[in-house]
Amino acid sequence: MGTLCEQFMDDKNSGVANPSGTQSDLGHIDDTETRIARMRDQYMEKLFLLKKLILVLDLDHTLLHSIVRTEEENLESQTETDGLYSAESIVVLTKLRPGVRAFLKEASNMFELYIFTKACRPYALEMAKLLDPEGVYFDPSKVFSREHCDQEALKHLDWVPGRESGILILDDTERVWGRFKKNLVPIEKYWFFASQRDGDTGKSLAELNADESDTEGPLAAVLQDLKRIHSRFFDPRISDRLVDRDVKLVKKMVLDRETE
Repeated sequence: MGTLCEQFMDDKNSGVANPSGTQSDLGHIDDTETRIARMRDQYMEKLFLLKKLILVLDLDHTLLHSIVRTEEENLESQTETDGLYSAESIVVLTKLRPGVRAFLKEASNMFELYIFTKACRPYALEMAKLLDPEGVYFDPSKVFSREHCDQEALKHLDWVPGRESGILILDDTERVWGRFKKNLVPIEKYWFFASQRDGDTGKSLAELNADESDTEGPLAAVLQDLKRIHSRFFDPRISDRLVDRDVKLVKKMVLDRETE
């Protein structure tokens, strides 16, 4: 899938860059798009047999919080806590969000998991290994980074196999998803370290000598939302075929009900 997508992107770019715009070029692009669409459908059909959808996960402030180590001059004075990791190769200090590994384990029973971050690829791969040391959920082909963003530096779902109607996104920032905002399940931003906060003058969790709850924090709460969405999507009482269902509509119905 990755190789075909790369070929598709190259073909599209070469076609756009070609001022002659020959019919042969356009026909090749159409054929590639058709093959990709067919592969997306086949991938979703396999996931449906496993009663699975796709979940694309952000990293920073969603599953963890990282800072450049020089920014944190005296961590011990802020808090003593588990879940702190130092990656020598990329000079960062990382705090995993409480309950993140339990979240991944349960979510993987319902979703095929992918990562999409606006950070650079070496960092993304390092964090994927930190979250998933045994490589159960994330191999490198399931990790997308800054290099995969579009020309406007926005995240998108074109690199993710499967159809948009079967994909959910978990991210603390809506604006980075452009036209895919309807796939987004929002989550409260996780800000552990006492580093600069965008437009927020409140204290970090480390400054408060506190942290979120493993079992009652935002990750645990959003996991329950995901379970309800998954259950509703695969509800056998619904007459529509699975291939005709749209998880965006199911998500809206489930989350809107919670706010009533």
